[in-house]
Amino acid sequence: MKQGQTVVFVCEHGSAMSVVAAANFNRLAGERGLGLRAVSRGTDPDAEIAPNAEAGLRAVPLRKSGRDNKPIEVAQYYTARPNNLLINRD
Repeated sequence: MKQGQTVVFVCEHGSAMSVVAAANFNRLAGERGLGLRAVSRGTDPDAEIAPNAEAGLRAVPLRKSGRDNKPIEVAQYYTARPNNLLINRD
């Protein structure tokens, strides 16, 4: 992947698994100076982050990032190259 590219983590509600995955990815990418950024999306996004995910992010601590309650966009899905779009399930 090239620097400045965005990784999209997707789960159904975009409120737990993809949020934690994006936060972990951003921490690791930052520590390694990779210049990559992750965002969290949902196919049917909830309005808020799940309370357990929020508590887990605070406990580690990890910053939630890229979570703006947006559904995954069709263009993000169809323009992703293999292995650049990471999909999780709730």
